[in-house]
Amino acid sequence: MALSVESLSPWLDPNLSSHLFMLAGIFLLGGLVRGATGFGGAMVMILPLATIFSMPQAIAISFVLEFFGPLFLLKAALRRVKESRESIVLLKSFLIWSVLGLPLGSVLQSHLNSELVGLIASMTIAGIALAMLVGLKSFALKVSARLTRGVAVVCGTLITLTGVSGPIVATYFLLGVSDGLLTRAMMHVYVTLICIFTLAILFGLGLAGPEVLPVLVLGLPIYILASSAGQRLTDLMSPYRLRQLVLVFILISSIMFLIRFSPVLLDV
Repeated sequence: MALSVESLSPWLDPNLSSHLFMLAGIFLLGGLVRGATGFGGAMVMILPLATIFSMPQAIAISFVLEFFGPLFLLKAALRRVKESRESIVLLKSFLIWSVLGLPLGSVLQSHLNSELVGLIASMTIAGIALAMLVGLKSFALKVSARLTRGVAVVCGTLITLTGVSGPIVATYFLLGVSDGLLTRAMMHVYVTLICIFTLAILFGLGLAGPEVLPVLVLGLPIYILASSAGQRLTDLMSPYRLRQLVLVFILISSIMFLIRFSPVLLDV
């Protein structure tokens, strides 16, 4: 019998073989963006993955990649965060309330039409990219305990509904500690831990299952190698210019998906 993608695993979608090149391209682009800018991997991957898999499956695939991507940086990030009591307090509070918001996103995920979820995801990604481009951070409110709880719950809900909320979290952390390097360290710790909780919920509730595992065998090496290559892009272009180009790309691509999912509005 000739070796085929379908013969490699009983969990694979029979149509998956026709998507292998598309998946490789998604993981390559997501890794390059993540390596070059430190963010945006999920923002690039979620929507195209959702055209192949269900949104929970797409989120699970993206989050496994996001978990392993910054894992080698976790030790240094933890050491940096521990040096600031202020960052520990903010990170701990934000993480707890984000985790409390995860089930809400899962409930919405299981009750909403998949096309509507795709529309919400594309609107969320487009909105975040646009906000980062125009610099709305300067209009943000002052960090407070009540605001932290509210923003964290919203971010947790968005994570299990759309797979994206990282830029919102990073902006809020930056407002709380006013140190870009420390914010980056806090994000490494936050992403690692929130990935664990999110994957536990998605797999625990059966929203994602073993069918995503063979995809990860393909995706992990591509994503990790692409992330390493993406870091070298900063040698060719200024980090600011590179960040702006990535945001423009994310904005344009998310608008294209927004148009794709927009017909669902006629049915709502």
